[in-house]
Amino acid sequence: MSLPYTSLHTFHLVVRFGSLKQTADYLSLTESAVSHQIKRLESQLGYALFYKNGRQLKATPRGLTLAEQLAQPFDHIDHTLLNETPNHQQRLTLYCLPSLLEPWLLPLILAFKETHPELDLIIRYHSSAPEYLDENSLRISSFLSNHTSQYRVVPLFTGKTIPVCSPLYLSHANPMGNPTSLLEANLLHDHSEHSWQTWFSQFSLALPAGQKLIYEDFHLL
Repeated sequence: MSLPYTSLHTFHLVVRFGSLKQTADYLSLTESAVSHQIKRLESQLGYALFYKNGRQLKATPRGLTLAEQLAQPFDHIDHTLLNETPNHQQRLTLYCLPSLLEPWLLPLILAFKETHPELDLIIRYHSSAPEYLDENSLRISSFLSNHTSQYRVVPLFTGKTIPVCSPLYLSHANPMGNPTSLLEANLLHDHSEHSWQTWFSQFSLALPAGQKLIYEDFHLL
């Protein structure tokens, strides 16, 4: 079976960017054209390459395996062609949490740009990071201490989870002087229940069952 180079390269980029739109912008194509190439490749292969996770596009296990096999040869081709292009502006993409960007990273960006004028610096939201990061990408995010990764992980900060409360809510709620008293409070969850589950487990308590208010991101709180 002969697979088209163009569709394979497009697939490789969609996995890298995690977005049809970013891939289309990179290739100067429409999203429809990129989607058509992916569907044609899926038809030839006989299996799905992507699935939707909310608003994010994720590679299926078989798609991720194919992407990993394609990554090195395509990156080598791209690197070779870019090095042969005169006056090429190099690019560094940072995927970062807003909570780290504002107080820590932004003050450093100006100094970084002054010492590296040859780089185009692109900053994206951390959740848009593709499953596969190329050599010109960095992801600055939060991880548990037992997190494992196929990439090199450099610890920057240590974190601690503590409960906080609105003064207005506290003025109307029952007294909350110990962890057990929080079991009756209206708990807000950032992305999942994991943080509260971990915090309560320190005191041998279980997160209460029932309806929960879960936000996709704490910036929505």
